[in-house]
Amino acid sequence: MKSNFNLFQSVLTFSKWSRKPFAVFNSMNRVIRIGVICVSYSLITQPGKVYAQADTSTVIHKLEEVVVSAQRAPVTYSNMARAVHIIPRSEIDKMPVLNLNELLDYVPGVDIRQRGTNGVQADVSIQGGTFDQSLVLLNGINLSDPQTGHLSMNLPIDLESISRIEVLKGSASRVFGANAFTGAINIITNPTDRNYVRASLLAGDFGLYKAGLTAQYNLKSVYNHFSYNKSASNGYTHNTGYESQSVFYQGGISKKSFNLNVQGGYAQKDYGANSFYSAKYPDQYEYNDTYFGSISSSIGNTLKFKPSIYWRRNYDHYILIKSSPAAYQNYHFTDTKGFNLNTEYTSLLGTSNLGFEYRNESIYSTRLGPATKDSLKVKGEENSYYNHFASRYNYSIFFEQSFKMENFYFSGGLMINHHSALKQKVVLYPSIDLAYAISSNYKWYFTYSKALRLPTFTDLYYVGPTNIDNVNLKPEEANYFETGLKYQSKGMAGNVLVFYRPGKNIIDWIWQEDLQKWQAQNLTNLNSVGFEISSTFNFNDLLEADIFLTRGSVAYSYNELNKDAGSLVSNYVLDNLKHKLAFTLSHKIYKKVSASWYLTWQDRNGSYGKYDAASNTTTETSYPSFWLLDGKLNWNPLFFNLFLEVSNIGDMHYYDIGNIIQPGRWFKIGATIDIGI
Repeated sequence: MKSNFNLFQSVLTFSKWSRKPFAVFNSMNRVIRIGVICVSYSLITQPGKVYAQADTSTVIHKLEEVVVSAQRAPVTYSNMARAVHIIPRSEIDKMPVLNLNELLDYVPGVDIRQRGTNGVQADVSIQGGTFDQSLVLLNGINLSDPQTGHLSMNLPIDLESISRIEVLKGSASRVFGANAFTGAINIITNPTDRNYVRASLLAGDFGLYKAGLTAQYNLKSVYNHFSYNKSASNGYTHNTGYESQSVFYQGGISKKSFNLNVQGGYAQKDYGANSFYSAKYPDQYEYNDTYFGSISSSIGNTLKFKPSIYWRRNYDHYILIKSSPAAYQNYHFTDTKGFNLNTEYTSLLGTSNLGFEYRNESIYSTRLGPATKDSLKVKGEENSYYNHFASRYNYSIFFEQSFKMENFYFSGGLMINHHSALKQKVVLYPSIDLAYAISSNYKWYFTYSKALRLPTFTDLYYVGPTNIDNVNLKPEEANYFETGLKYQSKGMAGNVLVFYRPGKNIIDWIWQEDLQKWQAQNLTNLNSVGFEISSTFNFNDLLEADIFLTRGSVAYSYNELNKDAGSLVSNYVLDNLKHKLAFTLSHKIYKKVSASWYLTWQDRNGSYGKYDAASNTTTETSYPSFWLLDGKLNWNPLFFNLFLEVSNIGDMHYYDIGNIIQPGRWFKIGATIDIGI
């Protein structure tokens, strides 16, 4: 059966993965197709065969033909010169996770520091960076929050709607502009040409429940996708309960030389924030509401025009003591608006891209930003007003040229950027990617790029019981170098990479002993160096036999920070994940019954002030290393799936960040029914 959604017919690729207007960063209208899925593209991903459509004929393409996006021009996997990890839908279903945060925790080089469980709140960093240095995108649209990176994972999307996740490692300012400092995470929803209704229900310890409904309906070249889910828990310890819900829609028109994609969503969270920002206050509470919408299009064949426009709004209500809101509380809402236009031309010289992007960020707050004479009433509150306001804008012009000559691949470009918050009128972001096929199994690559990260509104303006502001912060700057060797053969894929990121003016919250408060400051220099090594195995292909074991993987990442900042007590930057080791194993049990196991070991740099409530004192304590074992049992008869998940099987006592204890062993059982219509 021929799909109605095949757009880029001049490129041999998977229609399910990349021929759609919303596939693989494509909705940024920059044709940023991740040109380098590392051979170790994920410790979870299965190498080998990939099918174009689940419900089509048995046509099979080799992985090298996939068009992916780590640059502005289309490039196949076989030519890729960047490190990208991909988690496909087939693996997401096997993983013992309920949300995106938990899922990303299995990716080497990615550090997830959870404050709240089940997607409530988490800090995401890549290759030893901070949570403010990574971009988060939904179908290529930047959803990062300018208030603080703590809120960048407030996404109106559930796992049931996700087709795959792409993690681009390393600085990518040429592609995404300011703030793509250490990498980017792109969530792809990718509606299929199958009409269906899917319902799911889950229950577990600590009063946990989750219910969801997903539907897909297509009519010729028009597609529609809808999802809704709701989740809640009483909490695994004091003041860790939550309620959350989200709704998401994606639809559009897809034809040979024209496509239109519309997406929008809403997410709401209310949650206990036990010791989130200070261990002295265990009864903190927070409310978040996030709205999002975008429209993008692609017009033409050899010469393509790709415009897009987007908007995101996030409301944040923070209470220091839930039972006494008047003692201390903050209201904020941020508005982010953007427009970009990319033109792409393919000729004998390769692929050329020229484009423009504009982005505006603003915040209305009761605390963040300069005070204003005009105040705006806080919705739903009688005597509360937003009396602080800040706004900034950014625009950029970019050019990129890519070409391939026999075994050699080159991509290079430049972004010319202007930001209203910088004294420099123009900042240049050059970047170059090189790849060379040593043989049919081995490929070497090298990449260089320049990066910049602007202070968030919280970095600049936040004043609280344990914090003071710093309006004189400078932007972070870094150069990024990476080289690696990739290997792929039947049933096995592997990758080794080394990176070096010398940075200056790195922003972090530093403890001021004389004031007994935290303040955001620029560290003088912070140089990051590290490496990753990973392998994945498809045992059936490797052994050319149908055996009990189906797939497995092993991955290790290491990061070292060298600072020139004296004996500072750092809250985030110097607490990076130094060692991360991960093993995965999937196997059959009986007919439609299978199991997957995920074992990780983490060892973190830095320390935290361990708080003693009885004496109201803190003791500087190093983060202990720990092992975590998670598992999932699946039974898949026909359109029905019954599963049992167990996280932290060993009931380990551990901390991701500060004094926030993470949950112990947690049992969850659920079912999914998928009916074609």
